[in-house]
Amino acid sequence: MKKNIFNLFYFAVLVLMIFSCSTTKSVDTLEQKGEYSSEEFIENKIEQIEKISTTDSVKAFWYSYLLYNEYKDFEKVTKNFESNFDNAINQISKLYESQNWMDFCRDYESINKILSKCDLSKININFDKNLFQEKYFFAKNNIASLYSENILPAKNSLSEKISTVIDGTVTIWIDLGVKIESGRAFSNKAIGSGFFIDSRGYLITNYHVISSQVDPEYEGISRLFIKLGDDKETRIPAKVIGYDKSLDLALLKTEIPPKYVFSLGSSSSLDIGDKIYAIGSPVGLERTLTSGIVSAEGRQLFSLGTVMQIDAAVNNGNSGGPIIDEFGNVQAIVFAGMLEYQGLNFAIPVEYLKILIPRLYYGGEITHPFVGAYGKSFKDKGVEVLWVQNSSPAKYAGLKEGCIITKINGTKINSINDLHFTQMSLLSKSIIEYTIIDESGTEKEILVLSDVRKEYPGYDFYKKSSVANSIYPLFGMKLKNVSSFFGNKYIVDSVVKGSIADESGFSELDPVKIYRTYLSPDEDILFAEIYSKKKSNGYLDVSLVLATPLDSENFF
Repeated sequence: MKKNIFNLFYFAVLVLMIFSCSTTKSVDTLEQKGEYSSEEFIENKIEQIEKISTTDSVKAFWYSYLLYNEYKDFEKVTKNFESNFDNAINQISKLYESQNWMDFCRDYESINKILSKCDLSKININFDKNLFQEKYFFAKNNIASLYSENILPAKNSLSEKISTVIDGTVTIWIDLGVKIESGRAFSNKAIGSGFFIDSRGYLITNYHVISSQVDPEYEGISRLFIKLGDDKETRIPAKVIGYDKSLDLALLKTEIPPKYVFSLGSSSSLDIGDKIYAIGSPVGLERTLTSGIVSAEGRQLFSLGTVMQIDAAVNNGNSGGPIIDEFGNVQAIVFAGMLEYQGLNFAIPVEYLKILIPRLYYGGEITHPFVGAYGKSFKDKGVEVLWVQNSSPAKYAGLKEGCIITKINGTKINSINDLHFTQMSLLSKSIIEYTIIDESGTEKEILVLSDVRKEYPGYDFYKKSSVANSIYPLFGMKLKNVSSFFGNKYIVDSVVKGSIADESGFSELDPVKIYRTYLSPDEDILFAEIYSKKKSNGYLDVSLVLATPLDSENFF
């Protein structure tokens, strides 16, 4: 009996220790103002900012701006702001000298956003504004010159034969060497489609078609070629210029002049039921044209955007091929088909390609901004912020739960998809100006220095927050602790409509006990073992395992 009591006590202490560890929050030192006097707090922050300035002067300047915004009456804070401005100017000067036009423009715009929020008459900063403005326009022109004169405008008629239009498509071949099966060697290759958008030999395809060319984790042979429809034997070398994993797009370059160059249209001119055509190389069959209609719009298959559903026949090998309208304009890019469901195929709207073109031509991997928040569309009037991650850019900048984001850099935002589309045109690590309406109804602007969006943003939400806290952005269920001893007992405070918790039947005031949470082997899915007495289930005991992907359109 004593042994059983001891075991019970030991188990209780062990569980308490486990959940105490699992619910420890990350320390956000920038917000711990109560632990210091004002002087001590300021000196501590200035010391931290000085450390940051050794690696990223623009980031340090943003932090010094946030500090100055609250403590501008302290001379030390003003001096720190002025010093970090000088460092930031030196940083962008070096970017200009090295002809890193893209990062120079990003940092120049970020610095200007900060200065626009300050009373410059009270700050001692000296720089030749006109000179830097000239440099900025020169850099912008250099970026635009890579593509602007070679991208054809949309057409309002089709003067060529359709066979001529097909000449603008190619078959993408990836030679992956040899694979061994059952002791026999077979040639291994990947096949996709592509289409020319530039008379100098630039063409578009899907990232997943050419991923072996640029994926640092890929081990093995990978040789990239294209084949023209009228010459099935000649392999023409090509190289990857730029790519975007999130939106499954890539820009390639070959040294042959194309016979036909496509014009880029606008998917906004298409409606459900409109006629479209798909061109590509299904299973390697070059110059294949199929037709169909736009079956649906706004399918949320990407976390950063929606896609078009089409019923034109596509198969393996069509990936990366163009979807054109009756005038021959590219309206979308094929990227997925479900072979087991005839006619259920998807394409990336051309708007995403058009907004990414400057960075695709500039080269390398495209990343996207991320500020560390979770939200949802709010009555077609903006995006409601539901949760903000500790130690995130959004947290530092003062973005709070309950506020509504109505504009980004002056552009009106009506939904979470608007937010992603607008931020897609911005570089990661750029300063974003959010116009928000706070809980008191006051409109104001805040500046957030964005981070880089990771492939699975929810992984950091889970790892850097308590279990109960991370359940909210990942499953859409806000929990309130009801036990000071056992840290795994909660009641549901609220449920986000359309979330996994909502679809699983959870309601407000449902009691919840979280047994454990764990990640999938690839760390892209989170599982939670939960016990509850759900109202929707007649308050009967139920144990279930919830699963959620660690990427979502609600993360930004």
